[in-house]
Amino acid sequence: MVRMLLALVTQLKWPIYQLDVKSAFLNGELEEEVYVAQLDGFVINGEEEKVYKLKKALYGLKQVPRAWYNKINSYFLQNGFERSENEHTLYLKKRGSLDDRKNTSGHVFSLGSGAITGSSKKQATMALSSSEAEYVVATSSSCQCIWLRRILADLHQKQEKATEIFCDNKSTIAMTKNPAFHGRTKHIDICFHFIHELVAKGEIILNTD
Repeated sequence: MVRMLLALVTQLKWPIYQLDVKSAFLNGELEEEVYVAQLDGFVINGEEEKVYKLKKALYGLKQVPRAWYNKINSYFLQNGFERSENEHTLYLKKRGSLDDRKNTSGHVFSLGSGAITGSSKKQATMALSSSEAEYVVATSSSCQCIWLRRILADLHQKQEKATEIFCDNKSTIAMTKNPAFHGRTKHIDICFHFIHELVAKGEIILNTD
């Protein structure tokens, strides 16, 4: 997602700012009561059996990531930001200048001239043919594609045209257009036919080159 944002910043000439929150995790506020033992070297004589009650988060606690997220989330929302429904670490502040606009699966998405996201992992199920393997890869890529399209829409860069996905297997492309007439698709898990709906709705298009 960061690469995609940087690519948009470059293309649209948006201003970009970077900041760092010092000791971020120490600024989280705990919702639960948490107690810690006295640290070695800081034990109070005569009160060795007592413990400390934490008022704020402390590094090493399992509650720390959630406490800090709640803190920064509250700050952003109070200051006019909106949280993306598709990526909960992405916050948007509407600016008037924005326009309304077991095979291994692998994919790379590019925006402009650079790659913004990629993945390579072993498929969870065994494919019975090269076409089936490519079909599973194409579906995985399509899921990532839809997520990227939604993030772009959140950034007011909605993609009106279908996203082009390249696939080097013509049989796979044919199956995405009409899987009902291909007997080889009967071995494919029904969840992978999600890609057929995306092609039919014009959100993606598969090409060989």
